[in-house]
Amino acid sequence: MVVKEGSMSGFWTFLLRKGKVSLLLTAFFVIWGLVSYQSMPRESSPEVEVPVGIITTIWSGASATDVEKLVTEKIEREVKKLEDVKQYTSSSQAGISVVSVEFKTGTDMTINMQDLREALDDAERDLPDSILIDPDLEEASINDTPILSLNLSGNFSYSELKRFGELLQDTIESISGVKEVGISGLPEEAFHIFVDPIKLKGLNLTVDSIASSIQQAHQDLPLGNVFIDGEKVSLRIQGELQGVADFLSLPIANQEGQIVTLSQVAEIRKEFDELAAYTYFSNGGPLETSLTLNVFKSEAKTNIERVIKNVFKDIDSLKEQNSIPDNLRINTIADWSVNIREDLGRLLSTGSQTLILITIILFFALGWRESLLAFISIPVSMLLAVAILNVMGQTFNF
Repeated sequence: MVVKEGSMSGFWTFLLRKGKVSLLLTAFFVIWGLVSYQSMPRESSPEVEVPVGIITTIWSGASATDVEKLVTEKIEREVKKLEDVKQYTSSSQAGISVVSVEFKTGTDMTINMQDLREALDDAERDLPDSILIDPDLEEASINDTPILSLNLSGNFSYSELKRFGELLQDTIESISGVKEVGISGLPEEAFHIFVDPIKLKGLNLTVDSIASSIQQAHQDLPLGNVFIDGEKVSLRIQGELQGVADFLSLPIANQEGQIVTLSQVAEIRKEFDELAAYTYFSNGGPLETSLTLNVFKSEAKTNIERVIKNVFKDIDSLKEQNSIPDNLRINTIADWSVNIREDLGRLLSTGSQTLILITIILFFALGWRESLLAFISIPVSMLLAVAILNVMGQTFNF
């Protein structure tokens, strides 16, 4: 067989003859690989498309039976008409309906979600008019798991913890690669309306008339229960849309058609609601009230290690600026960057051990030239592979 000068053999022969060119190429590959290693996104897991769409419908005050018959079944009826649906499941509880639609693997999720949105639009026409919030459609994502969870604790009131938490939330959400930051562990704020029954009777009003007036003015606020304790009736309104002054000036008509304001018969306070379960934190000392911040990464390929590093950098900056006090304890509950560093460290460690063993074996079996060649060529090949993977848009993951 005749080997032409322009063939691959000729190319390798050229490199062997031109040692300086080979050294320059090797140096280029090494630098390119090292730069790619530093810039390549590092994630705990690869991007995996989950072929599931979730429809959530909130119907305040409705029973589980009504939710099932008047909401869930109507949405399911439209979902059945879709193509490429593998299966669907639903859950109906008091005030909430959840329909989960799983599509066949390998189908185009962009088209599937568009079709599901159109089916939901068709179903909405038959839903009860008393559903004030449009059903929510979301595509399930592996990014729904937080990459970082922080616990804030200290000898602070709930309002102070909330202020610190919201400050950190706004700061962290401004970091590139962060999708959102969720706050959990704090009670919701609610408007508590304490009605004086004597004034109520004197103006010929009832608790029902007050509740009706509030409901008409704020139809998106679900009404809570009415509590009777001694001489006062407490009406609790969930939600936070307007201030106390707006409620106090709310007009209410009595049976004679006379218009009075809520401030004439009631006292209103905005307070934290009671929690079904309270969150506390202790690091060997007394229990302290706490809240949790969950950081979620953006949909795009993200260098999680760099994002979390920037989060802690911004937290330190807030402490230096005295925006958050020194006695506010911030403890890390979960940190994906730790797992990523451990995986990369394990990869580098086992790779180094393998390279040393290969070099030793080749030294005794073939000689020092062959062992030196392997010692140089294997890391260069790995760095070149990293550079190519980075160009292809891949990430470091398990």
